[in-house]
Amino acid sequence: MSDPYSQAYTYTVTEEKTEEKPAPKILPIIILIVLGIVLFVVIGLLVFGRTTTTIDQTTDGEITLQWRGVFLSEDVINPILDEYKKVKPNVTIEYSNLWPEGLPSENAALSYRKELNRVLSGGNFVEIPDIFMVQNTWAGDYENFSTPSTSISFAEFTESFYPFVTTDFGNNSIVRGVPLWADTFAIIYNEDLILRSGRGTVPLDWDTFYNFAVNNLTTKSGNRITTAGFAGGSSLNTSFGFELANLLMFSNRISISGNDGKLSFATDNKTLSTLEFFKSFENGSWDSFSFENDSSAFLNGEVAMIFIPSYRLREILKYNEQYQLNLKIKVSPVPYVTEEQQVNIATYWGAMVAKESRNSSAAWEFLEWVTQNSQLELLSNNLKAEQGFFGNLFPKKDLKSLLENDEYLKYYNQGLEYAKSWYQVKGIEIKNAFNQLINQPQIRSEDITKLQQTLEQIRLSKGQLTL
Repeated sequence: MSDPYSQAYTYTVTEEKTEEKPAPKILPIIILIVLGIVLFVVIGLLVFGRTTTTIDQTTDGEITLQWRGVFLSEDVINPILDEYKKVKPNVTIEYSNLWPEGLPSENAALSYRKELNRVLSGGNFVEIPDIFMVQNTWAGDYENFSTPSTSISFAEFTESFYPFVTTDFGNNSIVRGVPLWADTFAIIYNEDLILRSGRGTVPLDWDTFYNFAVNNLTTKSGNRITTAGFAGGSSLNTSFGFELANLLMFSNRISISGNDGKLSFATDNKTLSTLEFFKSFENGSWDSFSFENDSSAFLNGEVAMIFIPSYRLREILKYNEQYQLNLKIKVSPVPYVTEEQQVNIATYWGAMVAKESRNSSAAWEFLEWVTQNSQLELLSNNLKAEQGFFGNLFPKKDLKSLLENDEYLKYYNQGLEYAKSWYQVKGIEIKNAFNQLINQPQIRSEDITKLQQTLEQIRLSKGQLTL
């Protein structure tokens, strides 16, 4: 690269050759050289100082960390931050819950991600947080915008957290992020509708479950379903159709992504039959056009069973209580193909440290502390005190026993040990593309092949943040 100050320097040398009044020319030369050095240093700091991940090598001195969070209110988080202040008096953590309130969940996710991407790619140091949170299916998109852990070893990471966490936030023996909670799926059911069918419990294998939903629970008026057995078969008004389709694929031991990281589900002949089974719930026990959505239909007593994560269960329980609907809501495990093939789907958020954080060591030191067992328990207790019914599931294996007898969470908790995830990179785009397939009236083999190609193209855009 040419010296931006070479022209000024050449000019002063040329002027110095004149015979008239040489002495006064020395001062301008010195001033120009000094200014050039200062400007060069400033430009160097601006250009190179913002790209390094080792700006801070100490956690001493007064430090303020910005934490860009989701869902959890300041009332839930601040008692934990107060405890950390006792451990690290020199560290102040400013937490903000930046999840957009009042929007449908999918719109809120898009809004949150758009703003996060703008901040991380904008290069404005004032806006970039030290700690930010992403959904587990987005984690791969942020690898180039984050700093790996300096406090948690990969061996400790894989030993402490469930395997799906390693899939999402750890790769190449590097810890990219850590979750403060986890979530899985279960079947929640209206006990009165189940008892009315003559059966007291929900079947545990998929074949029996399907027959029960279609033949015992579903009622029709002509061709129109009036009471649905189970909400499934599409994502048009089934909130977690994508996750259910993924779960069924894993249940049939379909490898969605191979050992080389490339997608491989299109080459498995079981994929078509599995997705056809998923589609069979539509019209068999659920009408995508007669009901607004699965949660509202459940609260209206129009569907007996739905497939949801625990956070949606809490919302339904609160609504049932607030509006005195008096539904008898129970929880059952997700069905399986065989007992040896139990599978669940992991859905949760993880905290990452921004690459441009000037306090990355301090940020990782805090994340190592806040994911210790006592802090995770405090977080769950605080959430239960604020929201009611229950706290959250724990992302660490050795906390499983705490929820084994929980009225609402015990089956979600059981699902953690066999929950799966796969490397989606851009979870929103992946889900939208997958939903286009499963919402078709009929699925063909060539459609599955085309979907796999589409998903690979989406994953190849890793690190290109959508604004």
